[in-house]
Amino acid sequence: IEAIAPDFCHCLHSLIDTMANSIFWVDGHGAPSGYFHDDAPASLKDFYVRNFDALFANTAEFSMMAMLGPREPSVGSVLDEAGMRWVRESNVYKYLCAPLGHHSVIDMRLDHDGQGRAIVALWREAELPFGPADVALLRGVQDVIQGCFTPHETQPHWQGLSNRTAHFTTDITGHTLLSIDAEA
Repeated sequence: IEAIAPDFCHCLHSLIDTMANSIFWVDGHGAPSGYFHDDAPASLKDFYVRNFDALFANTAEFSMMAMLGPREPSVGSVLDEAGMRWVRESNVYKYLCAPLGHHSVIDMRLDHDGQGRAIVALWREAELPFGPADVALLRGVQDVIQGCFTPHETQPHWQGLSNRTAHFTTDITGHTLLSIDAEA
């Protein structure tokens, strides 16, 4: 997830009008493994890391760790009144979200092998709450992005349309095509 987090959050901005996006993920044993927030200043990110246990140890309180639990639905679980109250009464909201102006949130849990492995949070101002259309859009994104947890073949499988060999040559970066034969 770390390799795609910045680009993934950037893509979400183009799909849904948000002021910020973040993603938090854990390893296969459930231990925190990484966090990306595209809008937080370095000082707030440092506060997050230095105070991780104080902010997230209470799994009864809203936090990324608590969101990884078996909450339903897996997209938009905090959109109702009780969910937003849970968010706004938390230390995470008081010390991280509110100072950044993040007052509305929609969440998307990514699972693998029946366990929560990542939480994606999209943030807006209070005046722009998320709704059913945002949930529907994120469900489609969820279906695609959960594939990043599925192991893929390490060796590519090539299947040709004929028994002839094709050739092409690129520069050292692999971005500029230098030559290509008719078979390619």
